[in-house]
Amino acid sequence: MPDLIPVNIRWLDDEIGSAFESFVLHSIDKQVQSSSPSNLNFGTNGACTGGPGSGGGPVPTALLLGQCTNGQVVHSMGWANLAALHLNLPKTPGNAPFARDYILTEFTYGVGAMNEGGWQTSSHVVGGSPPFTEGGLLTDHHDAIAVALPGGLYLEKEKYALWSWDYRHYLTSCTDPDWCWNMHLSGQLGWVRPGVIARNTDWTKGGVGNANVQYYEFGLHYGVAELNMEVELDVAWQQHQQDLAHDPGVGPTPLPAGISPNGGTWEFHLTIARNFGGALGKNLAGF
Repeated sequence: MPDLIPVNIRWLDDEIGSAFESFVLHSIDKQVQSSSPSNLNFGTNGACTGGPGSGGGPVPTALLLGQCTNGQVVHSMGWANLAALHLNLPKTPGNAPFARDYILTEFTYGVGAMNEGGWQTSSHVVGGSPPFTEGGLLTDHHDAIAVALPGGLYLEKEKYALWSWDYRHYLTSCTDPDWCWNMHLSGQLGWVRPGVIARNTDWTKGGVGNANVQYYEFGLHYGVAELNMEVELDVAWQQHQQDLAHDPGVGPTPLPAGISPNGGTWEFHLTIARNFGGALGKNLAGF
């Protein structure tokens, strides 16, 4: 089932800025994979067909567990909300029309909708695209976690929140496109909150604890690609803090020596863009 967007509202003013509000319904579909010991109640008895090397018959016992996927499919619905505000700051006399400082802030919150909540579309958070790791324990967050309970499977949804902001300031008037400089400061703060069952199951048994992330970036930008070329240098620092899930009343199973649940990293990016005959308009249009 595709995502449904029953609410999508945008307000735009060339002088003041813009605002955006969106609400999304997201379909969650999970299929249980075979495991050991076999569990006939959920269709994961290990005797499904079509596995690699199975020849159309039962999956060989020598095959790694979890590769047989003829199990029960469970459905649920998640949702996410996004609100964004872009404000133009007062014009600097003598600047080019597009060379105007602005502030952009965005907040997303989701329940069972990781991608729609901004967690998989951004490279600045755990599970981003492209995926990355900053060291420490690798986490495994999803829309929901399938939990086996008496009578069937239960999808325990994870909650997500992400706050992003960006401030852009023009250092020159940019009336001369060969001497146009601007800088930006941006950041993100976010958290993931799995359900009660996931948090109260030791991480070695598939439990998942709370996670917090932060990202800060400074960038220096030269040029307008539509008129000549662009060069941008970005410096960023990001960190994630991951709680270890554990059984009630006891501490979490210790991590192997030398591995931390948390991680952080510095990043440096240099981007060069050159226009060869393209039309004007992209950067000159502003937000």
